[in-house]
Amino acid sequence: MTKRQANNIIAGIVAILAMQILSTWMVLRGQERQAAPQPALASASGWSGAPPQPLAEAPPPPKDPPQARTETAAADLSNFGSALQMYYVDTGHYPNTADGLTALVRNVAHEPEWKGPYLHNTDAICPDPWGRPYRYTGPRPGGPQYRIESEGDGETIAAEEPARP
Repeated sequence: MTKRQANNIIAGIVAILAMQILSTWMVLRGQERQAAPQPALASASGWSGAPPQPLAEAPPPPKDPPQARTETAAADLSNFGSALQMYYVDTGHYPNTADGLTALVRNVAHEPEWKGPYLHNTDAICPDPWGRPYRYTGPRPGGPQYRIESEGDGETIAAEEPARP
């Protein structure tokens, strides 16, 4: 095993752990927003005995200051980046622009090595905190391996993987 392969495996493991932590946090945050009453027989940990319900659609944009939305978008971009790294480790390339971020939740390109879904919410890619879709651009000659953007509040927030030599 080469050092690069080992680093890719470690990056994949770290990304999986980060996604699990983020998904747990999002489930807990969603439960707080719903403010559902706990049954009388709930345990001391607050677990009601029922599994958490998956998010069918994106929660409404937060009513927090603009900085919170920007930080949420940056966290989403980081999460997408981790998922894209796992996709790359499995398939050897990043999704093309047409397949976009959907390739992280469904094998739209019928990749034989696809081992996803690579994101927790497998129903759809949620919109950014302003309610707009994230824009994904796949690999292109002389450009980055991928680029993900959110228009933000008049300011583009982006993440990209630099071109490989």
